[in-house]
Amino acid sequence: MYSTLLFLDRPRHLRYDMQAVLDLDQLLLKGFESVFDMEADMSALRLIYWAGLKHEDTHLRILGEGGTGDILQNAMVVGPWTFESLTKQFTRTILSDGWIQPPDPKRERRKETGEKFTIQDYISKLEELNYEFLGLRPKEFYGVTPREFHLMIDVAGAADNQRAGMVCATVANCSGAKKAGAGAFKVSDFFYMKPKVPVKQDTKTIENIMHSAFGGAGE
Repeated sequence: MYSTLLFLDRPRHLRYDMQAVLDLDQLLLKGFESVFDMEADMSALRLIYWAGLKHEDTHLRILGEGGTGDILQNAMVVGPWTFESLTKQFTRTILSDGWIQPPDPKRERRKETGEKFTIQDYISKLEELNYEFLGLRPKEFYGVTPREFHLMIDVAGAADNQRAGMVCATVANCSGAKKAGAGAFKVSDFFYMKPKVPVKQDTKTIENIMHSAFGGAGE
């Protein structure tokens, strides 16, 4: 399970799975996508970190002694954390967890018609893909991040290709078909998966993508 290691009151792991983001979407007045539009304040940061830390601390509270507000305040007093660095760390984490994607043409067309694309729409689409290709139980599905989910989809597709390629290679070799060049047919002769090259993005680019994705105005 991927997460971002932070040293706050103790080593903690920041992670935004499906349930964490749905919780934020309901707790924040204007929804999850508003985190890049709102005036940053401590009350919002408490919620944001509570959602991202509770996966490993089910008794974590937002307020009170030992709550995220208390943890973050102490981390800023003791150092080396500041309000700005905590905010930037959240942005980096939702990027690494796969919540920020490049603009989608279909989503852009929806915006042109005035129909807003919400984070719940996005999760619903992933849920449909889950039922069709993976079959994760609800608790399992809501406990993964989009990054992990898409990786599982890729692996499932590769497994299907592997099986199909093996059948094709076996049939071709048994039928006496001739391969160009020496040697027998292999699985890789029948399917190809282009390797993905990660794209590094700075914080400002991430914010502009988020604005664009959810109907805001990027710079």
